[in-house]
Amino acid sequence: MAVEYNILDIEEHGFRQYVFARLAAFHYNFYAYDSTGNIVFLLSLGTEGQGLSAYPKKKLYKNNQFAIPFGAGVKLALSEKLKVCIEIGLRKLFTDYLDDVSGNYADSSILAGARGAQAAAFAFRGKELNPNTPYPTAGSIRGKSR
Repeated sequence: MAVEYNILDIEEHGFRQYVFARLAAFHYNFYAYDSTGNIVFLLSLGTEGQGLSAYPKKKLYKNNQFAIPFGAGVKLALSEKLKVCIEIGLRKLFTDYLDDVSGNYADSSILAGARGAQAAAFAFRGKELNPNTPYPTAGSIRGKSR
């Protein structure tokens, strides 16, 4: 579904300015590679404690979402049959979990106990760069929700 408002008539002026808004649906299934190069899908790991009773406010999120693309553009008539369009657009998303990072770190022992050691390992990957790096304190910032 899309709505487009044309500001000028292309036939009269040789170009048309317009603004648009659309409705979109998308599916994503984010993943990361483990140390051996295998793909690990992250949604089921709940790396921020989503879906665990210890974190009742962190609900499991869905990988089917809606978005609202919007923007503006200019169409140029190069000939009667050939037109060129230059457009800039943005998308308003209704999820922040496109990269599996949004809020705060879960307690690593709670996460590992409920979802396994792999969930805790993917929640904080700093040890892959420096094995002496401690796991962040539960509740410390992992990402920004905006």
